[in-house]
Amino acid sequence: MTLGAAAEAWVAAQLRARGVQIRARNYRCRLGEIDLIIEHQNTLIFIEVKARKQLERARASVDHHKRRKLRLTAGHYLSRFHWEGDCRFDVAAVSSDHDGNWRCDWTADAFTIDEC
Repeated sequence: MTLGAAAEAWVAAQLRARGVQIRARNYRCRLGEIDLIIEHQNTLIFIEVKARKQLERARASVDHHKRRKLRLTAGHYLSRFHWEGDCRFDVAAVSSDHDGNWRCDWTADAFTIDEC
């Protein structure tokens, strides 16, 4: 399993342990992919999980190009599945130490669907 796949699985497990409903994992369309889509407190949350050796690099890897692809993919999801509540984009920057202990820096509302 790659570092990215392991990080996504770990984040998904953490969310499930908190009782969060995961609507989709690795949602793909011709426009891109969204790692996790969850429903929490009447909000649909599109989550990008980025794993790097350093949390700062993980956060920085969600650049303008990646955000644009995520927005387009989220638009595709919303056009296929009925949702009338709020939506947001979160970024989970994840790293693992030598002993396999995970660290996560979660940024809620990292960007909006309307940003250029």
